[in-house]
Amino acid sequence: METGGLVTLACGETLVLTNTLVIATDTILEGSVANATISGAGSVRLFLVRPGVSFTIRRVDLINGRAAPAAAGADLPGEQASGAAIYNEGGRVVLEDVTLSGHIVTGGNGGNGSHGANSRSGSHGRNGGPALGGAIFNEAGDLTAANVVFTANSATGGTGGNGGNGGTSANGGSGGNGGAGGWSAGAALAHSGSGAVLLMNCTFSSNRVSGALAGLGGLSGGVLGLPGSLGIAGGAFGGAVFNRGGAVTILNSTFHENSGVAAAGADATAVPGRGDNGHRGGDGGGAFGGGIFSDAGRIAVTNCTFAAQRLVGGNAGDGGNGSPLGFGGNGGNGGNGGEAAGGGIFIAGGETFVVHSTFGQSSLTGGAAGSGANAGNGITRGGAAGFAGEGLGGALAVRGGTLSVKNSILTGPVAPGAVEGPVIDGGFNLVSDQTLAVATEGTQVGIEIILAALADNGGPTRTMAIAAGSPAAGAIPAGQGCLETDQRGVARSVPCDIGAYEATATVPFASLSFLPGATGITLGWPATIPMYYLEVSTDLLSDWSRVAGAQLQDGAYSITISYSAGTQRFFRLSTGD
Repeated sequence: METGGLVTLACGETLVLTNTLVIATDTILEGSVANATISGAGSVRLFLVRPGVSFTIRRVDLINGRAAPAAAGADLPGEQASGAAIYNEGGRVVLEDVTLSGHIVTGGNGGNGSHGANSRSGSHGRNGGPALGGAIFNEAGDLTAANVVFTANSATGGTGGNGGNGGTSANGGSGGNGGAGGWSAGAALAHSGSGAVLLMNCTFSSNRVSGALAGLGGLSGGVLGLPGSLGIAGGAFGGAVFNRGGAVTILNSTFHENSGVAAAGADATAVPGRGDNGHRGGDGGGAFGGGIFSDAGRIAVTNCTFAAQRLVGGNAGDGGNGSPLGFGGNGGNGGNGGEAAGGGIFIAGGETFVVHSTFGQSSLTGGAAGSGANAGNGITRGGAAGFAGEGLGGALAVRGGTLSVKNSILTGPVAPGAVEGPVIDGGFNLVSDQTLAVATEGTQVGIEIILAALADNGGPTRTMAIAAGSPAAGAIPAGQGCLETDQRGVARSVPCDIGAYEATATVPFASLSFLPGATGITLGWPATIPMYYLEVSTDLLSDWSRVAGAQLQDGAYSITISYSAGTQRFFRLSTGD
């Protein structure tokens, strides 16, 4: 691929890489008919795209890439890990009919602090490296993905380094503090900086982000030294997608069983001397945005389904026992459990718009509280227990920026509810509880919402059908933003249904254009109707077969079919039913 241009892989071929392929010249990589496969064999990143370069992949599945820097040496921070399938440094990447699965990024472990010499204090442990974009890291570039499946990708932060022990000469030095555990973000995709991302007819399933454990504080070297403090546990942000800047548009896509699991806080060590109080237990990390997390830029989510995301806040550590020496020390308090917020989407900055989308139930579990520790003797007091972390916003949570929602179904667990924070009601929403402040006509809260299980109801992505007699059916009158089609690409009636699925939808008309040439014919049809496929027959009587290889450009699919004299073929658009 060094010279760029068109590169075609044979049908069903699997290419195993031993080194990352650097895309420095405009390149198109495609499977000939059925999808080919490129694998990193769990050891290397697949592609690195240079700034300003265009890279298109069609009908090639990308699997088992890995980006994991080595652990840092003493007193050095862990390195960031990003993009095990594709690291886009500022180019333009286009993906069509691709599956990205089994990609792993793991931040580098932070280095331990050095031990103090003589009576000096130990140095602090260094922070673990973050992990961003398990499959794709898009750094100030452009990305378009159509009919792409992101599944079983993961991002895990690197562990924090331990603080160095204090020196043991004279009265001894203090231990260094532990380094923070690395945070993780966007197991399928992380976008940072300027640039635009378009995700259309995509599926995000079983992707996971995990925060890393923090480093422990170093030990005291003597009577006047103190043990180092615990580092901060790593958080988890955006089980599938993470955005920090730029513009992200997501259309007709499904988020299913993505998860974020934050790291637990560590137990505090006992204080050995001087009658000091025990240290406080470490706080658990937080988990935010089971499907999407954004803290800058702009996100538009239209005709999308969110189902069964899972967030788990980190458990807190226990406090350390007070010193029994001298007058004795109080027991350390337990740490606080980490929170879990935004089962579908969590917004911490920028502006976000959600239209005609459906949010099914998600699971949010806050971390357990840490226990207080024992007093050093009978006249001092024991530590208090910390606070358990909360689960907040089963569908949506906002802590900064703005999040507006319109024509959407929002459900959440009974305890935390569907919405947390000042979500803006754009009208004609259906909410399972009272957590959304109603500000606009047509919104109903505290409504029993019955959704069918996520299923193949037609179209390129799975959806959740509404039950017969649902209050979502026909609830949006004309003039209130009914989209032409639902998530499946079938026409909405007017009045239309709330959510991503239209119960009374009909298959819309689509035209197939023909442009004859000297040795072939070019066929085209609109990409705005995603449930149609091109099929071919030789006599109109035998079985019709699907034609692969259509290219997406400027909102339309097109393909050129070569032919020779004396042959005939018939083409049609079909829903595949």
